[in-house]
Amino acid sequence: MGSVILAAGRFPNHFKSPSQLRAVEKEWKRKRRAVAYQERYKEKAKPRNAKRRAAKLNRCVAWADKDAIAAIYRKAASLTSRTGIPHEVDHIIPLQGKLVSGLHVETNLRVVTQRENRAKWNLFEPE
Repeated sequence: MGSVILAAGRFPNHFKSPSQLRAVEKEWKRKRRAVAYQERYKEKAKPRNAKRRAAKLNRCVAWADKDAIAAIYRKAASLTSRTGIPHEVDHIIPLQGKLVSGLHVETNLRVVTQRENRAKWNLFEPE
C-alpha cells in the first residue's frame, strides 16, 4: 500500500504529517498480516484452542468463587481502559505447566500487563 498523497504533495487533513500516515499504514499492514495468519492456520489453531478450553474446564472446581474470578477479569478490563496499556488475567501456577498444573480459582489469578503475561508463557518458578 503506497502512501496517499494528494495534489501538490499535501496529505489528507486527518494526518498531521507523512510520518503519522506511515505509522497508520504500518499498523494496517500488521493487522492484515495477523488476519491472514489466523485464516491460514485456523485449522491448526482449533485443536490447540479446544485443548486449552478443555484444560481450563478440567481445572475449574466447584468450590471456586465465581464472583471473585469475574471481579478479577473486570479489574483487568478496567485497568486496560483507564491506562491504555493492555492487561490480562494471569494464572500464577499455569493451567498446563511442565512442573505443576494449577487450578482456575481466584487465589491462582492476578492481573498483569499483556507484555508480562506473554513473557511468562506457561512457566512457573517455585520460590
